[in-house]
Amino acid sequence: MRPHYLGPLIIILENRGGAYVLCKLNGTVFGRPIAAFCVVPYKARTSIPLSDNFTNKEYLKKMQDSKSQGDNKEGTLEEEESKSEAEEDDREDLPVP
Repeated sequence: MRPHYLGPLIIILENRGGAYVLCKLNGTVFGRPIAAFCVVPYKARTSIPLSDNFTNKEYLKKMQDSKSQGDNKEGTLEEEESKSEAEEDDREDLPVP
């Protein structure tokens, strides 16, 4: 993968793994956290005002609770959720001793 510029982005929050949840200026949130070393600061700002309804707050909470470090080993948040749901379904099928 070659480095390339994606344009000005807004850092929404930092998750537990140290990766950033980013969005474009139009409010589109990236599907997975991005590693901090991949983000090059252009101009430090204290805050950029966003409307309260620019994204789903439950989705942001899940992204914040994610322990992803932004590496390519993990998929999107939806893929992680579907894997965990499949594991739960498998556990329900097992007999209880």
